[in-house]
Parts: sequence; C-alpha cells; structure tokens
Amino acid sequence: MDAPGRVVHPLLVVALVLVAAVGYLAGSRRSGGSSAVADPPSVSRSLDNAGLLIEYPADWRQAASPPSVPGLALIAPVAIGPAKAADGGLLTGELPAGEPGPLPAAFLARLPRLPHAEVVNLVSTQAYRYGELRVRGYGDSLDLYVLPAAAGGDRVIACFGRTRLVRAAQECERIAGEVAVTGQPTSTLTPEPTYARALSEVLSTLAWARRRTRSQMSSESSPSALAAAASGLAGRMSSAAASLAALQAPQPASAAGSALASALRRAGRTYSALAAAAGAEELAAYRSARAAVAPAEAAVDRALADLVLLGYG
Repeated sequence: MDAPGRVVHPLLVVALVLVAAVGYLAGSRRSGGSSAVADPPSVSRSLDNAGLLIEYPADWRQAASPPSVPGLALIAPVAIGPAKAADGGLLTGELPAGEPGPLPAAFLARLPRLPHAEVVNLVSTQAYRYGELRVRGYGDSLDLYVLPAAAGGDRVIACFGRTRLVRAAQECERIAGEVAVTGQPTSTLTPEPTYARALSEVLSTLAWARRRTRSQMSSESSPSALAAAASGLAGRMSSAAASLAALQAPQPASAAGSALASALRRAGRTYSALAAAAGAEELAAYRSARAAVAPAEAAVDRALADLVLLGYG
C-alpha cells in the first residue's frame, strides 16, 4: 500500500510564496541591474532652448562652439551632435525680431534660389521646412525648420552635414520631427485657401503689368510713351496695394502681406514720379526717378519672396 502524501496547510503555501517573492525582489535590487526588472539605462538627453524641448541621443554632446551660418544670425545658438563624429548635427536658436518673412533677408541673399516651403507637423505644433539649402560661404548642406513665435523672434532648427545622407543629418531630421514647444503653440501655418486664391488673383494681374511695362520702357524712346507706360503701372501698383490691404490675411501671413502692400505703394509713387518727369521731358528728374525704380522693384520682389516662403507661391 502506497504511503499517503503529506498534507500542507493552504496558509503555509501562501506564506512561502510571499517569502520567495520578497527574496527575489531584494536579490534583484542587489544585483546591480542585471535582472529583467532593473531600471533601463537612459537612452536620451534633453535640451530646452528658446522655448523648444529637444530630446537627442545619449551619445550626442553639446558643442563648445556652435557653427556660424552666414546670414543666419541666431540669438543664444546651441549645437549638438555625435560625440565621436564631426560630420553633422543640429543647430538651434532664435532669430532676431523685425523680419516680415520667416527667413532673414541677409540669409536669402546667400542662396542661389528661393527655397521651396513645406509645412510639416511636429509633436505639438507646425513648422516651415526648407530642405537641401546650399549657402554661399558655408560648406555643409542645411535643412531648416522655422517655428514662428507670436511676439516675434522665430525659433530655428537647422540640420547640417557634409551631405544629407550622413548619419548625423538623418538623425537630426528625426529629432526635429519630435521637438515640442514648451510655451504657447504657434497658430496653424497651413496656407489658407481663400486668402491664397485672392492673393493669386491680385498678383497674377500685377505680374503681367510689370513685365509689359518693363518691356515698353526698354524699347520705347518717346517721352510720352514712357510716361504712359510708367503711369499705367503706377496705377496698377496702387490698386494692388489697396486690394491687398483689404484682404483678411491669416496671422502667419499678416506681416508679409502688409510689407508687400507698403512696397507696392512706394513703387507706385516711384513710377508716378518717373511718368511725370518723362511727360515734362525733364532729363535730370527723369534720371533720378529712373534710378529709384530698381530698388523699389527689388523691395516688391523681396516682399513677394516672403509670401512664397510662407507657402503662398
């Protein structure tokens, strides 16, 4: 006959289980993180600069001297990048206030062409992205993210590297996509369709008039013909300025729209002076007014460029 099995009291089973569990947890804490329940090591660092919270890999470090990008004068710039490689990284800082557009005029003057604007979604806000920039006087390739601030002083994130394919530049793109705003988020940056259509109607008509008048002024020798061409363009510029001022521009485009209206009014006055001098056949006054045309037209072009950089191309 088989020996009967021993009977163990249920409460004793519970007590043994509890003792085993406590002993296991205590041993896990003493093991220096070798067990599965130990706290995981830190995999990232964080940087709070100019109202932006940036998380970056633990093997990245802050540079002692941030790179200087010609034309991009940043307030309190900070640069981070891989500790064991110097082939690229991330630069961030704040732009000085006062520019109607998202990028400084001094920076745009160093670009071979006007960059394409793209509105991208970040963790808690939107940003303008300008990719694959080549800046005269700067060796690396740049991808720029601009986060407008309501009170001015837009924030910038620049991913730089010898090429866009280096690992640090690609990692920077990932970091930029996860940046959070620590202060008040910016308003929606996506171009507003109604404003875009109205703006396009005004500017397409004006562009045709500018081309036509320039052609006439370069070919016509008659003072009366020159006066008529300049007077016609002056009227169209004044009309376009009034139309722009009447539009309800969305907040991100408000300053650029106002700057364009002001530039058109000034250019209209310049062409009016040119028309008057040509009609009166006053050579000195005509030469003076003709010299003022180029900077007035350039101011209009700069204001138009700011709207293109906001996505109203």
